[in-house]
Amino acid sequence: MTRAAREIDRILARGYLGGPTHDAILAKVMTTTTGAAGRAGWRLQRARIFLGATAAMAAAAAAAVFVFPSKQSFTARGADTGALAGAVQLACRSGDGQTCPVGDTLMFMVNSAMASGYFGAYAEPADPRATPGERIWYFPSASRAAPPFVAAGTGMIVLPRGIKIGAEHRPGPYRVTVWLSRRPVQRAEVDTAGPETILGRSTMRLVVTE
Repeated sequence: MTRAAREIDRILARGYLGGPTHDAILAKVMTTTTGAAGRAGWRLQRARIFLGATAAMAAAAAAAVFVFPSKQSFTARGADTGALAGAVQLACRSGDGQTCPVGDTLMFMVNSAMASGYFGAYAEPADPRATPGERIWYFPSASRAAPPFVAAGTGMIVLPRGIKIGAEHRPGPYRVTVWLSRRPVQRAEVDTAGPETILGRSTMRLVVTE
C-alpha cells in the first residue's frame, strides 16, 4: 500500500483500522508469530469473510455468551506473564514489535481460539523513578465507550481500535496489563474484580521512544 493510500485509509477509518490496514497488520502477525498454521488460519478467516458466512458469525456471537476461555495457564512468551500469556500480543502499527515511537499507534492482537470476552488494558511506567500507581488507561477509555469485545473464534484477530501513543507516554519502558472479562468493568474495580468477572490477565513490556 502506498503512503497516500495508507493516509486515505486512515482518514476513512475515523480512528479505527481501515480494511486494508487491518489486513496488512494481521497478515504480518500471521507471518512473523504463528508460522504456517497461523497463515492457514488467516486464509480460512478471509475466506469466511468474503463468502459472507453470516450464519457462522451469528453462531459464534451466540457461543461467546456461553463459551469462555479455558482456565489453563498458557505458555509465557518473551516478557508476557499471567494466565493470558501467549493469547494476547501487542505491536506498533509501524510493525516494530513492542517498541513504539511517540505518534505511532499501538495495536492489540488476541488469539480468539484461546481467549474471548471484553478487552481491557492500561500501561504503567516501568521506570523505578516513576510515580507509583501512575496509569495510562487504554480500555475502558475516558469517554466510557464500550470496550472492544472478542468473540470466541478460531485464530488471531487484530482489535479494530488502536491506541495513539501521545504526549502522555514519556519515552521509556512500560508494563502493559491486559485482561478479558465476562462483562465490561470500570476502572475502579479492575484491581479487585475476581475470577467470576475477570477471565484472565497478562502483563507485557512496551518501550516508547522519541
